[in-house]
Amino acid sequence: MLVFSLEDKYSPVRAFGEISEPKLKADRAKQVQEEYEKLVARLKACDLEATGRKGAEGTDTILILVRGKEKRILEEVTRER
Repeated sequence: MLVFSLEDKYSPVRAFGEISEPKLKADRAKQVQEEYEKLVARLKACDLEATGRKGAEGTDTILILVRGKEKRILEEVTRER
């Protein structure tokens, strides 16, 4: 399981100069969506399955549940030894 945070303090999108709050939130939302999609694509490229679920209320997190075929998991365990 991976935890993907939506909190502002983890976002590389920062307010510089005259930028409106709605624009800043929209930019951060776009950035978070792109990062999430990249992460899921990378996991799938490694022959792993991933699905997202909303984290605990008030935490602004997404839980990413990762699952792999037994053969793939055994290959990784063997490789890591």
